[in-house]
Amino acid sequence: MDVRLEASVGNNRVAISMCFVCLIGFLFVALLRGCLGGIDANVNRWAATIHQDAFTSVAKLIADGFEATSLFALSLVIGVTLFLLKRRKKALLLVVAMTGNTLILGALKMFVYSPRPLNGLMLETDSSFPSGHTTSTVVLFGLLAFFAWQIWRSTRAKAVSVILVSSLSLLVGFSRIYLNVHWLTDVLGGYFLGALWLTFCIAIAPYLVNICEKKLKKQLKG
Repeated sequence: MDVRLEASVGNNRVAISMCFVCLIGFLFVALLRGCLGGIDANVNRWAATIHQDAFTSVAKLIADGFEATSLFALSLVIGVTLFLLKRRKKALLLVVAMTGNTLILGALKMFVYSPRPLNGLMLETDSSFPSGHTTSTVVLFGLLAFFAWQIWRSTRAKAVSVILVSSLSLLVGFSRIYLNVHWLTDVLGGYFLGALWLTFCIAIAPYLVNICEKKLKKQLKG
C-alpha cells in the first residue's frame, strides 16, 4: 500500500474514533444535565463574583465576534478565498461543515428546552443548550487548523496551531460562563458537539470527495 494512502487511512481511523468519543461525551452531558444542576449553579454564582468592567467589555466583544451567525459569515468569506486560491475541496468542506453546524444548532435549540441563567450580563432569549459560540468556534477554527496541518510540515507550527485553537476555544467558552449567559454544561456540551461534528466532517470528507470525483469522471466519459 502507498505510504500516503496508509497515512490517510490511519488519520481517518483516528478521526472516526475521536468522533465516537465526542458523541459519548456529548450524550453524557446532554442526558445528565439535570444531575449536574448543582455544579452549574455553583459555577454560575462564582462567575458573578469576578465581574469587572474591563473584563465584561472584552467578554461582550467576544460574544459579538464569535456568535454562530458571525462565524458562519466568516466561513463563507474564507471559503470563497480558498476557492479562488484553487483550494476547492477545502473550500467545499469548510462551507458544508459550517452550514451543517448552523442547522444542527438550530435544531437542538428548537427541540431541547433549556432556560438560561437569570443573572446574565447580556440579553439572550434562545435555548441555552448547547453553547452555539463554543460549538461554532471549535468547528471553524478546528477545520482551519486541520487545513494548516495538511499544508505545514513543521511540527512546531502544527503544535502552535493546536495551542492557538485550544486557547481560543477555552477563551470563548469561559466568556460565556463569565457573562452568566450559559451554564457550565452548555459550554461542555458545545465543546463535545463541536468536536463531534468537526471529526465527523474530517472523517467523512475523503469518501464524499471520492464519490464526487467518480461521478464527475463518469459524466466526462459519457
